[in-house]
Amino acid sequence: MSAHLTLPVNWILQKVARAIPKALLIMVVLSTMLAGTPAKAVLLNFQDIPIPGGTDSAPFFTYTNSGFTLTAINPPTGFLSGFQAHGPNSIFFAGAIGVTAFPPASGPDNVINLIQDNGDPFSLLSIDLARNFAFDPAPSVTFTGTRSGGDIVTETFTVTIPVGTSAFQSFDFAGFTDLESVTWEQPVLAAGLHQFTNIELVAAPAAVPEPSIWLLVATGLVILAAFGLRRQRRNLWL
Repeated sequence: MSAHLTLPVNWILQKVARAIPKALLIMVVLSTMLAGTPAKAVLLNFQDIPIPGGTDSAPFFTYTNSGFTLTAINPPTGFLSGFQAHGPNSIFFAGAIGVTAFPPASGPDNVINLIQDNGDPFSLLSIDLARNFAFDPAPSVTFTGTRSGGDIVTETFTVTIPVGTSAFQSFDFAGFTDLESVTWEQPVLAAGLHQFTNIELVAAPAAVPEPSIWLLVATGLVILAAFGLRRQRRNLWL
């Protein structure tokens, strides 16, 4: 009986050596599963909006694409105020399909809101702005981002394309990351309306597990390996 209870050291080392590659393979698979999907770049250029005759689209109240939704709301009523898209045959066309939020008849300004539909945080990288009409006053637009922790980040862009020129101008955001939502406003007509396009976003990847999660995974693998070795020893005794 004692001969069976005392296993050769070489035999034990051989079993452990065989178990290590399997454990490493399991760790790699779990790492891939737990690390989440990579960040996804999204560009909202509004080319999916139907524009009969390439002029102006029918008024629509919301826009949803690639997991993001844009709405425009009239604050006093709480009702959706809607958007309209301008095609290449529109008098409002500025070189690319652009979207305009309708202005309020009087203050306060209508509020445009951008969110990711699943509620996950996202980043806003850039946007193209233009005068809604080439001879409108130059619009100045303030963007307000609400971060996941409740912090607020703001940035203001002013269109400097010369009056009478229909063209979009690109603006890059700084610090608009880990966002729950972004809002900006469309003022009354006399203040200078804007249209926008090419909203560049990044949908954040799923959260990476905390170090404590990895410790639990590693501990579980060690326990499984120990049980496997114990079972092999028991079979040998028998």
